[in-house]
Amino acid sequence: MQVTHLFLKPEPRVDMKPVEQLQFTPNGLKDNVPCQPLRHVLISSLPIATECGLVPGDLRENIVVDDRELYGLASGTVVAISEARIRLTFHCEPCKGILAKVKLRDILHKRGVLGCFLNSGEIRVGDSYSVERKQFDPIPYEIKDRIKWYVAQQSTPVAADKLVYEIGLSKSYLRALPALIRRTPDLDPSRITFKSHQQTAERTRA
Repeated sequence: MQVTHLFLKPEPRVDMKPVEQLQFTPNGLKDNVPCQPLRHVLISSLPIATECGLVPGDLRENIVVDDRELYGLASGTVVAISEARIRLTFHCEPCKGILAKVKLRDILHKRGVLGCFLNSGEIRVGDSYSVERKQFDPIPYEIKDRIKWYVAQQSTPVAADKLVYEIGLSKSYLRALPALIRRTPDLDPSRITFKSHQQTAERTRA
């Protein structure tokens, strides 16, 4: 199996830019818009996208591979693309722009798999792609479960804005977070504070 297409997103809400190579570090892709820690890169399956009537780039993915079984890989699996090692985190949710091109029932859990880079290097079109093995604990796809997963790893209460950022949600979820917490009876609300992460850090330094 191999990489068939590569794309960069130089700015938010612009068309994806096809490229022949990507440079990456454990902080994400070079020359791409900054991404959250669990969303460094989006990998899509060419055969599945084709079956949905889509062409490379339609899903706003960074890496397209010819792996029909991509979406069946468990969260925590590591894939190898040339020298790159990528930890798969969770499926990417279809956004409004994607749903203007394809119906939800056809694209749910087929938009792509998000991942984070474990090393630095370069990926080129035509590079070999392979699945290594599951090396990390899974990260839940469902938002309530992902919140519980993240909070359980923290030794102290976490600021809501930091939580939203680090589990890969947009800032708009800050408004919905109190209601999500109330609907999650096994989540202790005292473990999440709605003072900003920056305020908490400043208070700690003081």
